[in-house]
Amino acid sequence: MSTQKKAGLAVFALVLLALLAVGGHEWNQSRTPQTCGFCQRPLHDRLWVIAEVDGDRRHVCCPQCAVTEGRQEHKPVRLIMVHDYASGRELDPKQAWYVNESRAVACSHDGMRMDEMKHAETLTFDRCSPGAFAFAKKEEAETFISQNGGQLLSLEQLLGEAKQ
Repeated sequence: MSTQKKAGLAVFALVLLALLAVGGHEWNQSRTPQTCGFCQRPLHDRLWVIAEVDGDRRHVCCPQCAVTEGRQEHKPVRLIMVHDYASGRELDPKQAWYVNESRAVACSHDGMRMDEMKHAETLTFDRCSPGAFAFAKKEEAETFISQNGGQLLSLEQLLGEAKQ
């Protein structure tokens, strides 16, 4: 095979690999949602969970958003997977410790809202506040509480709030 044909095949192979890489990335992006299935806020690596509310499974921005959805809809909530806030690793929800009612803001939200007279509206409800943070280690959750306030909860206690 001539050098020219080899160079042509190499260029073709590189272009094909580049197209496959870009296509694979786009396909993966389309499979993994980038926003919460309930409030449409961005999913953050150390906070998002997979939750089921009445059997409907979704990617959710934080545990509190799933609990709020269950409470509002009067439907059962089940956490399938959470992320350890300290490391970002996936975690079995039953093995996690949860911090709720802290001063830390779990999920960002849109900027200030204004009424028709251009006066700032007071935020009266935020479905993700107070945010719930999941931790693999009780000690890390307690350290978070010492810095941000809050209360330590088990999964049962956190999900009990959905029934209120």
